Amino acid sequence: MNIVTQVMQEISKMMTDLYHQAIQ
Repeated sequence: MNIVTQVMQEISKMMTDLYHQAIQ
């Protein structure tokens, strides 16, 4: 698996988690 793709997925996951926390 491409390391860049993995990092991008991790960042996307973190951003989603932060977004959900912000709207609560």
